Amino acid sequence: MLHKKIRFIILGMVVFCVYYLARIFGHISTLEFMIHVFLIGLLIKMTGNNMRSRLLEDEFTIPAMGLGAFANVLMAIGPRHSYWYHGIVVSVEGLFIGGFSIWLYGYFGKLVFKAESVGGGDIKLVAAIGAFLGPLIIWYLPIWICVLFALGFSYRVIGMMLKKTPDSSLPSAPIHLFALVLLLLLIGQCFDLSSALICLGILCYTGFIFAFYKNA
Repeated sequence: MLHKKIRFIILGMVVFCVYYLARIFGHISTLEFMIHVFLIGLLIKMTGNNMRSRLLEDEFTIPAMGLGAFANVLMAIGPRHSYWYHGIVVSVEGLFIGGFSIWLYGYFGKLVFKAESVGGGDIKLVAAIGAFLGPLIIWYLPIWICVLFALGFSYRVIGMMLKKTPDSSLPSAPIHLFALVLLLLLIGQCFDLSSALICLGILCYTGFIFAFYKNA
């Protein structure tokens, strides 16, 4: 039953990501588009693993940090026509901003909720995303928090409607994937009413699958 749940979750996320790719195509450079495709593919792959083990593996996140720096170097000497080391600076800024912001959330979350809010895997994953996106990653945390609470709320409401007791935690990779695509839509200035409706639909869909297959 767990594999069935994973397939349904990934199906919804793929639909969401294909919608994003269709909307963003033509609004950004080809290289940026390829970087976004890579990030989305990485998160989809990690979603399947994360739903089985609740882990975000270092074998994905650590190499992604280096790839993010390499991608920004290519961006610096390509569409931006800048010096190559500017790409390194942008990548390092994003890495530290992303990692520190999610660590800070976890620190205060532990003080407030008396429980671990984020793990080391989450910190390294957001740092890796920041290595690709640079300082724009600063907008990731508020989007991620909104997605976290919205998905958690829909999961519990649908669970109550189905008369199922919610699990104590949700896998984090689908939440990161959802937040990433929202951020990329905002960066590409492609977020409008149709995007909002798609987001709402996928949130409800994901909450339903989590709740319906709770005992998987």
